[in-house]
Amino acid sequence: MKRWHVIVFWVFLVTGCGIESFEQEISLNPPLGLEATVDGNGDIELSFWGMNNEPYFEGYNIYIAAAMEDALQDRGGRLPGPSENQATIPNISVMNEAKRFTYTVTKNTNGDPLQSGVTYFFYVKAYSAQYNVQSPRSNITNATKP
Repeated sequence: MKRWHVIVFWVFLVTGCGIESFEQEISLNPPLGLEATVDGNGDIELSFWGMNNEPYFEGYNIYIAAAMEDALQDRGGRLPGPSENQATIPNISVMNEAKRFTYTVTKNTNGDPLQSGVTYFFYVKAYSAQYNVQSPRSNITNATKP
């Protein structure tokens, strides 16, 4: 093969493979080890480990469901953040190591207090508003409000 054929072949190979355009993968690490306990006040306390060092990471969304099936299908309701359109646990800086987070659940998604004797199911997802992306969900855990 002549030298110019080899050059033309490589030009077509490189430009035809899409190598000239690199797209950043937008993904977040899911929280790990989600646990639910009932504290001395009868409130449900969630704890989990998080490790997100992506510059677009903004916080964690906590979801509550009335049944395991709803949680498995990602049909839980998101517990609201401190202001509209914010993550449930917002404004977390980028982490260089795993960190343990806790959150006390006293109300459901519409602001009503949790009901005694009801079992609630929870899962958590890391969140980025910049890219409107969430991580895969954490494990699912549950607790019964006393």
